Amino acid sequence: MDESFVCRVCGKPLSNPVSVKRGIGPKCWAALQTKKKDRERNDETGAKCKRKGTPLTKEEADRILRNPSSSPAQRTDARVVLGMPYEEAMRLEAAEDEASEKLWEEHEEESG
Repeated sequence: MDESFVCRVCGKPLSNPVSVKRGIGPKCWAALQTKKKDRERNDETGAKCKRKGTPLTKEEADRILRNPSSSPAQRTDARVVLGMPYEEAMRLEAAEDEASEKLWEEHEEESG
């Protein structure tokens, strides 16, 4: 095998003619295709979670907002997916965090 044929992504040697022609091994190619599909999904929904980069559909976002146990960060991402400007969603997240902290402090005082 000619060592000059290596994957452009990971540097491992390539032996399969299709991989050699592509310049990318099968595992790296599969990973790139998955990333491409995720980007296309983001384009379709207009959505991408700011923190994790995970695509989020509008249905998933709606489900997160209806779930009372969703974290403020999840709710922020869901609001952005549903069209709220990111800065406004972050302000709401900060207010939710503050309210949650206040409730926890009141609970500790009552049980303390």
